Amino acid sequence: MNFFTEIQARTGETAEAVKTLRQVLFLPAGMVVSIQRLKIDPVWDLIRNDPGFQQLLAGKEQIGPNK
Repeated sequence: MNFFTEIQARTGETAEAVKTLRQVLFLPAGMVVSIQRLKIDPVWDLIRNDPGFQQLLAGKEQIGPNK
């Protein structure tokens, strides 16, 4: 799903990319996407200034079964 989200971001589908990232962050721990990674990964530079993406980065890291 991460590659799909990258494609959304690169093709200007910012709102959809943020929506997909939000869903991916709620998957069980151990997946490749985390708020910390989103903050530093240059892949997301294209949508980094988007208000929805900024809100996502400001959120609480969701880890474990009791997210």
